[in-house]
Amino acid sequence: MKFIFSGAEKLIYIVSPTTNFSAEELYSEWKRWFISAVENSRYLDAMNSVGGNSISSSKSIAGYIEMLNGWRIKPYDGNYTLSVDGNLFATGGLNPFIPIDNGSVLLSLETTSNALALSSDVEKIAEAVWKYSQGGWFIDKDNFQMVMLNMDGTELQRFNCFDDNGNPNINTVRKMIPA
Repeated sequence: MKFIFSGAEKLIYIVSPTTNFSAEELYSEWKRWFISAVENSRYLDAMNSVGGNSISSSKSIAGYIEMLNGWRIKPYDGNYTLSVDGNLFATGGLNPFIPIDNGSVLLSLETTSNALALSSDVEKIAEAVWKYSQGGWFIDKDNFQMVMLNMDGTELQRFNCFDDNGNPNINTVRKMIPA
């Protein structure tokens, strides 16, 4: 067992000697914990999975695991490197990890910056680039999002916009994540 879930504290404890895990593995373990007992389901959701699904035979949306409702991850005390594979983030641009009490943990995150994972088929890649470049876009000020449009004006994709500090912002955008 790599994780202990505490709904009352909104904490996910990493169990020693775990030094690596994937964002998808964490999400799957949380889902198992959540449905394993009625009392677990009374707590607010800890995570949400976004993306990871195929949108055609040659394209899939990169997967992201979003920490929700104030839930955080607490590594065990000690001096070690903790490697996390996958796109793991917390709502509001917060750090999904909280500090340990004793020791020093070096956190190594292996993430992807790809919003779409495309096949190596050049024609299909060109089609996707054309689609994104031709439809236009607008800023949804209420939701701090950039909205990409198809050529016919229908919505193609939304991106959450953040400033240097990870706060939702549309005036000084430094980072965009698929919504």
